Amino acid sequence: MTYELALQLNKGGVGLNFPLAGRSFIRSDGTVYQYVRGELPHATDCLVLILEELISACGDDFGNFALTFKPVLKNWRAMLNRQNAVYGNGSTPTEAVARLLLALQKHE
Repeated sequence: MTYELALQLNKGGVGLNFPLAGRSFIRSDGTVYQYVRGELPHATDCLVLILEELISACGDDFGNFALTFKPVLKNWRAMLNRQNAVYGNGSTPTEAVARLLLALQKHE
């Protein structure tokens, strides 16, 4: 996950209720580090969410994700169960679900 994507998720409030113990954070320069008990992350560092947490944050409407192939590029697409045009694309399943979550926040 890139810093920019993690920042968008964190600004949207995603994952802020998870405990810090054992969590990964990403710095603006892209460096990922593990949280150490007793040390607070820097204000500009962002929590890195794992795929399971992102799916959970989508709620009961999460449908699936699939790998699609355009002529040469591979692309992951995450979708909802409901019939609407809200989806997320990314180069990994995690990125696709993160973008779906951001699209859901904009759509609501």
